[in-house]
Amino acid sequence: MKKHFLLLLLCIAASIITQAQTEPLARDSIKKVIAEIIASTNYTRIPIGDYEKEIQKGIDAAVDSRFNKIYFIGGAIILFVGGLIALNFNRIVNNETKKEVEARLEDLNERIDKQIKIFFFDNYKDINEKEITQIKEEVNGQVTRISKALDFVNEKLPAIRKMFINARMENIKTNRSKVTEADFKELTSHLKEAEELQSPELISKIINELSYVSYYLRKDKELESLVSQYAEKVTLKMEPTAYVNTALVVMNSYQTTGDLSDRQKAETYLNLSLKELPDYGEAFAMKLELLMTDYDKAITIEQREAIKEQTKNLIRQICRSEVAAKEAITRFERVQNSKAKSVYIDMLYQHFATAMKEMMVAAKLPAATNT
Repeated sequence: MKKHFLLLLLCIAASIITQAQTEPLARDSIKKVIAEIIASTNYTRIPIGDYEKEIQKGIDAAVDSRFNKIYFIGGAIILFVGGLIALNFNRIVNNETKKEVEARLEDLNERIDKQIKIFFFDNYKDINEKEITQIKEEVNGQVTRISKALDFVNEKLPAIRKMFINARMENIKTNRSKVTEADFKELTSHLKEAEELQSPELISKIINELSYVSYYLRKDKELESLVSQYAEKVTLKMEPTAYVNTALVVMNSYQTTGDLSDRQKAETYLNLSLKELPDYGEAFAMKLELLMTDYDKAITIEQREAIKEQTKNLIRQICRSEVAAKEAITRFERVQNSKAKSVYIDMLYQHFATAMKEMMVAAKLPAATNT
């Protein structure tokens, strides 16, 4: 486009020059000009030299007028063409510049890409190893910090869980008379949690509390199944009260139904309780109650005589410990108001009055009035 405008400008200039060359002032035109000059002035006699000067001035004026006309036309054409050039110059220049800049940028990008590829392939191994080493160090640092945090949590979490379970059991313990099915389920869940924590002590405590809750909720079968299951575990040291509560459940069943299997279970649980706590008076008192149940259910005199001998021996054993004697008598006094239990307690004081007085002495308590 730029070349086309330049060519147009050259053509216009050549046309103007040609016109100037092909239109010389004709002789007749000059004469006419001279005549006009003479006619335009008054006739006056002047020196020939001055006359020639005047003629020359007129000719020059006419020539200048003709050339001024040519210059005006040429100037107008040049102005028009120049305007067109000016209007399109910016776009022409911009397009040309853009093309040149794009070409140079493309070349520069190719050279940069080439240098990057050369640098990358030459330094890939070093860069890669440095980055991998740095990443490994950062990851190892994070793993170490996380591991320490987890160790701390794992170290403290069991203790926290135990504290929570103990707190819940204490809350249930203070409201045993108002326990609900939800309390039983919660304790059962805590029992599984205690197993996960591998805490025999906590397991024993939970079973012990479950024995009370089960007794109040009349969950006799659940309690017996639970205690018999854990009683077989050698590593577990059960609370003596858990065995006593379980024995109470099956002993009540024996007293009601006369089922000898329940009687055997009751004796087993009471012996396990005394194994954990040898001078546990509560367990001794229940063994005496169990013997009185046997005495009540005995059919023959021989059976009753055998039971009497066992009862006397057990009372003598109880009297060897002040704690055992005191706890046994305390239990008798506590359950005396129960119609189901008072029958057997009265039987004990009636048939073994002397032995029971000895127990009162061993317990350092005033003589009982059950005679």
